[in-house]
Amino acid sequence: MLNIWHPTGNPLRDNPDGGHFKVAVRVPTGTHEYKFVLNGRWTVDPKCAERVRNACGSRNNVLHV
Repeated sequence: MLNIWHPTGNPLRDNPDGGHFKVAVRVPTGTHEYKFVLNGRWTVDPKCAERVRNACGSRNNVLHV
């Protein structure tokens, strides 16, 4: 389920076996923009090189499905 930029809509869960956080989200085919909320602040994904400028003047990550 997409959360339409709701900062608490899809919380990541700790995966102690993998040493990282994760969440499973179904997204339709197409191009999507996303960010993470880390300690209450919107943050880009450092492992995603593709980014676009958003209406707030910052950048969003881009995911192609």
